[in-house]
Amino acid sequence: MQFLVKVITGAPVWVWFLLVFLCLLGAARLRDSRVSPLRLLLPSVIFVLLACSKLIATHGDPAALAGAFLGAVIGAAAVAGIKPERQTELLPDGRILIAGEWHSLALILLLFWTNYAYAVMAVIAPAAIATPTARLVLSLLNFFSTGFMLCRSLAHLRKVQRLQPPEVVKG
Repeated sequence: MQFLVKVITGAPVWVWFLLVFLCLLGAARLRDSRVSPLRLLLPSVIFVLLACSKLIATHGDPAALAGAFLGAVIGAAAVAGIKPERQTELLPDGRILIAGEWHSLALILLLFWTNYAYAVMAVIAPAAIATPTARLVLSLLNFFSTGFMLCRSLAHLRKVQRLQPPEVVKG
């Protein structure tokens, strides 16, 4: 128990503010929301950039690359299975109505805790995270969450694009 207290109190304060922010971001997805296409896509793009920066930092490590590929494929397959776009509606003002869901909160927390655990292990047991298995698992979890969130946003946007009435060409 004392070890756990040291791990929690040893983290910088900004980490806990980040956790609160991410919880609020994920909790906002629990209820129906009306968003612009940019606002729908922006968080996913940010998560993709963060995941890619972590992957670049591995300098082409085969285990990390394999984990990234596998995680992204599994994330995309999960979106295809869940079909979040079923309840997407295009509003007259061009915004998108998206039904509330819990997946985003779960995946945001998965990303946070995965990276937090990795950072803690880097301090207390660096040899443990230097293994190919650890790099594969970290990359897989990061890219699963990121791939799911990006594909979810793209599924909503694709549905909205299909719902838009064709433009009338005047000639």
